[in-house]
Amino acid sequence: FAEANKIVIKKYPNPRPYNTESSSYITLDDLFQLIKAGHNVRVVDAKTQEDLTSATLTQVLLEQEIKGCPLLPTEFLQMIIRLYDHPASAQWQQALQFLMDQWNSVIAQSGSLPLNMLEWPQLGAMPVDFRKSMQAMQEFFTDMHNSAIKNSQKK
Repeated sequence: FAEANKIVIKKYPNPRPYNTESSSYITLDDLFQLIKAGHNVRVVDAKTQEDLTSATLTQVLLEQEIKGCPLLPTEFLQMIIRLYDHPASAQWQQALQFLMDQWNSVIAQSGSLPLNMLEWPQLGAMPVDFRKSMQAMQEFFTDMHNSAIKNSQKK
């Protein structure tokens, strides 16, 4: 997504993020709702302009997990932790970025996301090994989707 389309959120020494678009302090739950509504954000340190987006969005995910809305399987979280400082971490990040780019491309082309990732037209040109990996990812995302539906029905 283009940088111009992002809402800039500033982090000051106080604990609450500041939404520069609405000129107001917001909570992590407000940030969660902004993103769910389709907005893209960039979080920066108000003083140094350091990019804090990843760390802040991780906090947003943590808040949701604490609220009892788990989305990421424990095994996945443990795998991510094991990848820190691992030689394969750069490749993992590239693979996830590729997947997200494909995800966004499918949504842009069709207006919605097919739940079956194997129906994505972009996968036809991919090597067989990649398609097998995507099949495993399909199972992973299907489980995530089913978990999200089950959790939303509890509310």
